[in-house]
Amino acid sequence: MRNVERKEQVAKKEPAKKRGKERQYTDAELLEAVRKHHNLTSSEWRKQKIKPSVRAISKRFGGWKAARKKAGIVEKEKGGK
Repeated sequence: MRNVERKEQVAKKEPAKKRGKERQYTDAELLEAVRKHHNLTSSEWRKQKIKPSVRAISKRFGGWKAARKKAGIVEKEKGGK
C-alpha cells in the first residue's frame, strides 16, 4: 500500500512543475510587451528571445497583426503610402 500512496503523491506533484511551458500572462501584460517592442517584427522578436513569446501573444489574440492592432499599433501601408 505504501508504494501506491507514494506514487499518488508523486503524480499529484508532477503537474506543478513547469517543463518547457511558458508562464501565463494577462492580456494587459502581453499588450504592454507588444507596445514596448513595437518597432520589432515577429522574426526579430523571436531572434532576440523576448518574453512573452510571439507564439503566446499570437495564440491569445489570434495572430501577430491582430495583437499589434489590439495594442494600438498602426501598421504602415506597403509601398510607403
